[in-house]
Amino acid sequence: MVFDVREFEEGVREAVAKYDEWFGQLDGRKKKLEEEANDATARLEVESKARKENEELNIKLLQEKNELLSRLEAERGSMGDEIAKQQKLQAQKADLETQLTLV
Repeated sequence: MVFDVREFEEGVREAVAKYDEWFGQLDGRKKKLEEEANDATARLEVESKARKENEELNIKLLQEKNELLSRLEAERGSMGDEIAKQQKLQAQKADLETQLTLV
């Protein structure tokens, strides 16, 4: 069996060409994946910022709601006092009217 250097060199060239093609495909795939990762990271940053803003707004709205509920409860208590005064005055008026009719 005779070793043919030219056939060997041709085989090596073909193998190198296939590896170059394969590595070129891998490099293209890598670049595409890097772009997708960068896009995903940018979308995540936008989403995270919006989420943080919404959480801050939600906290502010909850505080405002609690303040309004506190004011409402305070005014309900005050209203209860006013209703009691009104009932007392109506009873006094009715008593005075009864006294006037007796006189």
